[in-house]
Amino acid sequence: MAKKKTKRKGGKSTKQHSLNGGTKAKGKEPLGCSLDPPQGPTPEQINRAVAAASKRTNDDDPLRKWTRPLRDECPLCLLPFPPGENCGDTNGAFYKCCGKTVCLGCLRHHSDVILKEIQEKENDLDSIFKDVQNREEDLELYLARMEDMEKQLTSCPFCRADTTKTDGDLYLKLAENGNHKAMFRAAENYRYGNEGLKQDGGVALEWYHRASDEGSHEAAHNLGLCYLRGDLGLEKNLALASKYFQKAGEYGSPQSFALLGSIGYEMGDVEGFVLNVRKAAICGFAGPLRSLMECYRRGFI
Repeated sequence: MAKKKTKRKGGKSTKQHSLNGGTKAKGKEPLGCSLDPPQGPTPEQINRAVAAASKRTNDDDPLRKWTRPLRDECPLCLLPFPPGENCGDTNGAFYKCCGKTVCLGCLRHHSDVILKEIQEKENDLDSIFKDVQNREEDLELYLARMEDMEKQLTSCPFCRADTTKTDGDLYLKLAENGNHKAMFRAAENYRYGNEGLKQDGGVALEWYHRASDEGSHEAAHNLGLCYLRGDLGLEKNLALASKYFQKAGEYGSPQSFALLGSIGYEMGDVEGFVLNVRKAAICGFAGPLRSLMECYRRGFI
């Protein structure tokens, strides 16, 4: 009995290659450069790139004098944030009370110290009672201290303010004072209607632009995605998308360099693709490393 052949819809696979060597479901955009985009360089363009690379010396390397952008630092330990899987401070937490982003290591240390103090107080419960007459008074003092220490668990590690209050106006106050991280959060809150703010795409775009002008790589990256996909009522514009990805990359977003390289590859710009993939890898983003290996294998570098 002959086996029935299953026909895939449209004759195309529902998976595409991703940068880490695996596959990614259709409909979800990979972070970085795809090795098999729908469009790419022609054989002639590849041959020209290989020929140019073979004649290039170390002195001609376009990245020879290029300086890697500096990443933001944690205000407590003063160490730079590592690049996350997505654009943004995925390795830290932003506090709207003071406008600081604290790394996960300092957050863990902050909670561990307070929990240790609470445990010590609970173990020494009997030692706080001086005598039978003062037992009730000492117990009230003990409970007050414990309540205060538990509140510290939800306090800001930097300024010790209470973080349980949710007020979108705090972001706006910081944003109006020039904090570009707060500007980006204000844009996100208006875009999705969070923190009690009314959803408004137009206002979100205004804050994205203001934050980008002040140095926010997150805002510049998101603007690039908006122009690339046509989000928030914008028309798709590859030139503007590339402009903002370039801006975000120079502000410190290696993922933006990877996306910029992907756009260059689809447009047939092999040298631009190689250049931006190398920049992303130098900045510490592991996503495009497989693409970089393919560049070496084909002789583009």
